[in-house]
Amino acid sequence: MARHRLLVETILWLLQLEEGCVSCSFLLRLLRAAILLECREVERNELKRRISRQLDEAAVPDLLFGNPEGDALLYDVDTVHVLVEQFVENSRCDRMEEIMDFKGPELLVDLQDYDYSLDMWSLGCMFAGMIFRKEPFFYGHDDHDQLVKIAKVVGIDELNAYLRKYQLELDPQLEVLVGWHTKKPWSRFINADNQHLVSPKAIDFLDKLLRYDHQERLTAREAMSPG
Repeated sequence: MARHRLLVETILWLLQLEEGCVSCSFLLRLLRAAILLECREVERNELKRRISRQLDEAAVPDLLFGNPEGDALLYDVDTVHVLVEQFVENSRCDRMEEIMDFKGPELLVDLQDYDYSLDMWSLGCMFAGMIFRKEPFFYGHDDHDQLVKIAKVVGIDELNAYLRKYQLELDPQLEVLVGWHTKKPWSRFINADNQHLVSPKAIDFLDKLLRYDHQERLTAREAMSPG
């Protein structure tokens, strides 16, 4: 049994370098073997983590784990439950990361009163990503970092004016992180790869969307009107 256990552990660590390089079905069979051979907890947890990232590839028969006690009529429901829980949590985190890319300033400075103009900011983020071929256009790791990324483009003076208008204050730690940056001209993002996608009208449209103050952004009606 020790030799088989060592074989399973060796296979796992050989696979560690590249996630997604093997099928979820194979990883599930490897986990089944690791449980039966009583491999160390660290190896089993690593397998569960990797499986949970690919669980959407699994077929139902792959998930029918036999109970480790050896009863052929029972299944190891606890292991499957852990895998499903981790998969759901991973999916939630992935969705949150996607939402983060389009989060408007009003959410990042904790403005309690916001409206559909928040969607116009999100439209501006998507439009900037398209014309400048930089997706996501603002890429922060969390709320604080997202505001920092925005401030580096849209500017600090503009942010401070927005905060004063709505009587808001940044957390002192966030204020230090944000630092001081001047507003960058949109032309700074034009290069040989995207210049064919950019026009004066596109820049004007973008500039009227990516405004800190939600009351200054284009409305949906204005954005759809020819001009």
